[in-house]
Parts: sequence; C-alpha cells; structure tokens
Amino acid sequence: IPGVGELLALRIAMLATEFDAQLEEHADIWKRGLVEAEEEIEHCREEGIEVISIFDSAYPERLRTIEKAPPVLYVRGPVGALHRTRAVAVAGSKGAAKASSAAAVGAVSALAGKQWGIVVALGNSIGTEARRAALFRRVPILGVMGCGFAAASQAGDEAVEEILAGGGTLVSQYRMSLRQTRSTASNRDRTQIALAVALVLTGASLRSGSLHMARYAAEMGRPTFCAEPFPGGPREEWLHTLVEAPGNSLP
Repeated sequence: IPGVGELLALRIAMLATEFDAQLEEHADIWKRGLVEAEEEIEHCREEGIEVISIFDSAYPERLRTIEKAPPVLYVRGPVGALHRTRAVAVAGSKGAAKASSAAAVGAVSALAGKQWGIVVALGNSIGTEARRAALFRRVPILGVMGCGFAAASQAGDEAVEEILAGGGTLVSQYRMSLRQTRSTASNRDRTQIALAVALVLTGASLRSGSLHMARYAAEMGRPTFCAEPFPGGPREEWLHTLVEAPGNSLP
C-alpha cells in the first residue's frame, strides 16, 4: 500500500476501523500482496524456515514489548531459543583493540556449562569471535541477521550453516531476498538486545556504532557489562563515557 511501511501497517492492523478502510481503498494492492505473502511463506516452509507474526503465541514476549518490534520473524532452528530465559547478547566494535576479541571469547567461556546461551549479530566481527568460541565450548547460539535468508545464502555467509550445524537458531526480521544495509543492521542490533536479558559489550570507541548497543540496552532495561581494562593499558575513553553517562543519553 503506497506510503505504508511495516510499522504503520502493524498499527493499522491493530485498529479494526482503519484496517477495514485501508482494505477497501487498496483492494487490488492488498490481494496482490496476499498472493506474494503466501508464496513467500510457502517458500520459507520448503527451506525449513518458520514464519512467526507478532500476533502468534510463538513470538517472543521480550521482543513484543519493545518500541518498533518487528511485525514478522523468520526463524531457522529450534524456535524455543527465542524464549531462552538465560541469554546474553555479546557485542563490540570491529575497530576496537584486540582485547575486545579476547573479552568476547572470555565472556563465552565463562558461560560454558552454566546453561546460558549467547545472542550474536551476524556480519559483526565480535559476533564472529563469540560464535566460534560458543561452537567450540557448546554454548547455545541465537544468531540475529540483518538481511533475509536468501540474501545471506547468496553472500555465502558461513555463519548460517555453522550455527545451524551446531544446533543453534537463526532469526531475521526481513524478507528472504533483502540485503543488509546500515538501517537493517541497526534494527538487527536492537533485536539482538531485546532477545537477551543482558548485554556484554567487549569493546568500542567513541566514534563507533557499538555504543548505541548500550543505549538500546538502557532503553529496554537490560544491564550492560564490560570487560575490565588491562592494568597499565591505555585509557579506554568509551568505557569511561559509558560508566559516567546514563545509557539512554549515549549518542
């Protein structure tokens, strides 16, 4: 429907009078959209992907309650991972020091054998380090994608098959062929935080986008944990900023 994105469509769907009016005004577009949606759902079933709407009981409650919750989720792997009560998001900046990678591995190692899982973003270098450590230590993984499953497959993203082969779960809020953009990556990060009960931020810089993860966590009431700097190491300006400023005031 012209001028109607997914979030506006969701609000309209929740208001019966507006919904009926939109259907009547754009009947032809609506019918074509239904056919396309049914075809995509059938394609997802063939690929072993479950499609869950925000109105379904299988939709995770932690995600449903946030601002701008995704109307639809595409899931491969055990759906129960979306509802895991002991799950930690691990994130960090690709431009941060090597200590950030070590902190990611250390965080995952600390969770091993304690019935905790991790939530990682695909397409993020720290997420890659955390994923590999989790696979090695058999820590359950929930991978959050910033693109559709078909787009990830076309890009040859090895993380997809690695996570599934290790018994993990993948989730995307995007249609099959949609490629990752800066906007979808930001939404991916928001979803990653929402599906966890806490954030471990392993590294960042004042100019990196990783600090927005701490802001998202603060907005959602999730605590943020950071690795303690090495004694005698360089001053971590991002860490001092995070400690001194309220999370929801971060850029």
